[in-house]
Amino acid sequence: GLRVVAEGVENKVTADWLSGLGCDQLQGFFFARPMQADDIPAWVVANEREVQHRISTAPV
Repeated sequence: GLRVVAEGVENKVTADWLSGLGCDQLQGFFFARPMQADDIPAWVVANEREVQHRISTAPV
């Protein structure tokens, strides 16, 4: 039952490679710059199309 989180992902090549290795979750500048928790809802709304695409294509 371990889950793997890769941090520091900066580009699509790395994101695809890590996903292919079975990483459960990825984080890094490729997805978004650091932000305050209060700013997340507005960021999701402004980037809704991209967020939905990433959710729909994420490995299960």
